[in-house]
Amino acid sequence: MYKVIVSTEVSMFLLENRMRIKDELQEKINVLKENPRLYPVIHNNDIVRSFYIRSLAFSYIIDDNNKLITITEAVFIKSSLKLKVK
Repeated sequence: MYKVIVSTEVSMFLLENRMRIKDELQEKINVLKENPRLYPVIHNNDIVRSFYIRSLAFSYIIDDNNKLITITEAVFIKSSLKLKVK
């Protein structure tokens, strides 16, 4: 089982935009703990993946050595900004 961490950037993004998605995000986190590679890859990189909640796209990085998943980025789907690989 993996441990999931939400980065401060994502937390601040959700607070600043007054997004109330706690239940949906917790559901995704519970799925990620058991199945970290369930969601699609970004830029053909197997450890960088994304998922969607409502009008938001999130990216996350899988660290197999430490059994850790970090949700690193969140953007609006209809925004001109796209998810990046950090």
